[in-house]
Amino acid sequence: MALRRALSRGARAAFATFDAPSTRTCGLSSTRALSRAHNTASASTSASEDAPIGQVDAREKAKFESDAALWWNEDEGPFAALHAMNPVRVRFIRDALMRRFEKELAQNPPYAALRGVKILDVGCGGGILAESLARLGADVTAIDAGAANIAIAEAHAALDPDLAKNLRYEAVTAEELASRGETFDCVTSLEVIEHVTDPLDFTLSISQLVKPSGSLFISTINRTARSFVMAILAAERILGIVPPGTHQFTKFLTPGEVAVMASRAECEMKELAGMVYDPLRNKWSLSSDTQINFIAHCVKETPP
Repeated sequence: MALRRALSRGARAAFATFDAPSTRTCGLSSTRALSRAHNTASASTSASEDAPIGQVDAREKAKFESDAALWWNEDEGPFAALHAMNPVRVRFIRDALMRRFEKELAQNPPYAALRGVKILDVGCGGGILAESLARLGADVTAIDAGAANIAIAEAHAALDPDLAKNLRYEAVTAEELASRGETFDCVTSLEVIEHVTDPLDFTLSISQLVKPSGSLFISTINRTARSFVMAILAAERILGIVPPGTHQFTKFLTPGEVAVMASRAECEMKELAGMVYDPLRNKWSLSSDTQINFIAHCVKETPP
């Protein structure tokens, strides 16, 4: 039994496929605040669960909103693996942006390495990635089609008043935001593209939000035999780490497919890394192995 619990903890981290934090929510009052936020948002959105919204899959939206109150449960539950993976994702994004905007960011202190960078996080869920980027000094806007997710994200961010100055949330789709003509130095969409209705159209939409010469980060699960065994057979059907049906193998994307879609959206893939879990050290690391989880950094072309 102890061995099975250990395997389950490790596997939860190894099969991460959503979004993750760097701060811990503690205390009964925090839990109550998040639950109240979830209940309020759920009551106002349940009637529209089946309506398609841009590239948002209505069933996927409803699934994530039903678990919204669990976004900041770091130790167990459907998003625990994202929390474990988050530091690696943040490090990849931070380092890539520091190389990309070397002159502009050179004078920033390490604790505010991304100060001055305007970032949009698309499909932010409960705000795991968004909070981490804001804590690095970036000016972060985070959006999600699910109002219940946004309510939880706002409630959690409110626990730290320092986040108010450079982190804002909005329940809106990428298409709606693009229609306003807003653009950003950097757009992130991590563990999202495998849950949308049309990944190419989604990539085209989010690329419109990237300024010329700006950065676009996409992470997802590769479509390989290994990913099928680990992310679906093991995680969903054997260990029960994530609910059955969480993933559809046919929606997984290869790095080559992501590169082609980015190119269609006038973005060039500049960097690619795998994200690999070491169960012996209970730790994620960046790797050249992209057979399961990977993250890509693309740069939008500059008009002639």
